[in-house]
Amino acid sequence: MECTLREFDQALIRGLRSSDSSIRNQCAHRIFYEDLALLLHQIQQSLFKGNIQYDELVDELYLYLAQNNWKILDSFQGRNGARLCTWLSHVAWHYFLYSHQRADRIEYVDDLAVIEHRMPTISVEEMRMDIEHTLQQMKDNERYVAVIRLSIIEGRKSEDVAKLLNTSVQNVYNLKHRAIAKFLKLYDERP
Repeated sequence: MECTLREFDQALIRGLRSSDSSIRNQCAHRIFYEDLALLLHQIQQSLFKGNIQYDELVDELYLYLAQNNWKILDSFQGRNGARLCTWLSHVAWHYFLYSHQRADRIEYVDDLAVIEHRMPTISVEEMRMDIEHTLQQMKDNERYVAVIRLSIIEGRKSEDVAKLLNTSVQNVYNLKHRAIAKFLKLYDERP
């Protein structure tokens, strides 16, 4: 049975929202590693001068789209034959352009308070195990894990982390922000 392009786009959206991780991963791979690959590589090179890894861009865009129970993704209407990929191209450019400009203006605050606020009162050993379990779930992005370990767990200065990760201090702030967002999302989803 053949489906229309609109039906296909709607199926991709349902797949991203699916509680079945296999379906969600297949749809995410199709969208971010096939349909939007060229665009995201252009953003990676033109806006971030190659200083941000491709998977980090994908993670950030995915988290952005997933905010508020996928409210942004739900605003796709497919009017006048518009395709999801075309619409997401505009969304991605606007999001990364705005976040890049904002990152140049904002002085980052310590994000540790955000993590501490979400942690329940438990023993140090239980907390360590929860944190390690959540970091294991993030193993697909080693830079996120590294920045959390170096910046938050070990308490190193951003300048030192930048040298260790061979990146700029600004990128360390961006990495840390995205890593914490992903950590908290995974931490909140744990059983």
